[in-house]
Amino acid sequence: MALSNTQSSSDNFDGQILSALKDELSGKAPAGTADELEKKFRARTGYNKLRKIRQACNQVFRYTIVTSRAKTNPASELTSALTPPKSMHYPHLLADELADFLQALAAYSGN
Repeated sequence: MALSNTQSSSDNFDGQILSALKDELSGKAPAGTADELEKKFRARTGYNKLRKIRQACNQVFRYTIVTSRAKTNPASELTSALTPPKSMHYPHLLADELADFLQALAAYSGN
């Protein structure tokens, strides 16, 4: 399973992201390309995969900055835009609902 996730992330990175990054580095891409990519992948993928793709983009841009091929890292701006999904907590019973629940539980004959 981990291999398929790695392969899928690699395919996404090589196929769509890398071409957009090349355009961004060469100055062919308009401002906000990284933001557009994030929106596109958010609609299709889960939070964890999107986070890994953003990390890979950050690594590429950090490398390009160190090697003087780029001056800025547009992927770093996505850190605040990438918010985790809201967690759903289990519902709870109020004190006045507890007696009815326990009666229903006692009458339950299922497994």
